[in-house]
Amino acid sequence: MGEELTEAAIDAMIADNFGVDCFLFLGEGKDIDSLLSLSAHVRSKGLLSALYSGRTRVEDAVYEAFDYVKVGPYIEEFGPLDSKTTNQRLYRTSRRPDGTVDREDITSRFWRKGIDPNVG
Repeated sequence: MGEELTEAAIDAMIADNFGVDCFLFLGEGKDIDSLLSLSAHVRSKGLLSALYSGRTRVEDAVYEAFDYVKVGPYIEEFGPLDSKTTNQRLYRTSRRPDGTVDREDITSRFWRKGIDPNVG
């Protein structure tokens, strides 16, 4: 909220919010190395780490550093993540024993079954 996000600030937010199991970063800032380091810090606390990037593509290092990555700017005419017409994508990452990272597109899990969110 207008202040630099630090490990100490993250620790304070976690302490103030009992039951948190995932920490969401909104945007990437201008220092990707700091972002990746902060994600590692979150994970060292036993939490999942998520990123919402408004970009359409992110670097492989981002997928490696986060458990969830949402990409794509919000474009009103395409709707939010729960719309089948959305331009946004949400990926869940997983690590193989050899260290490679897989990305699973889980966007469709947010689509309401049998209900078109774009209709009245």
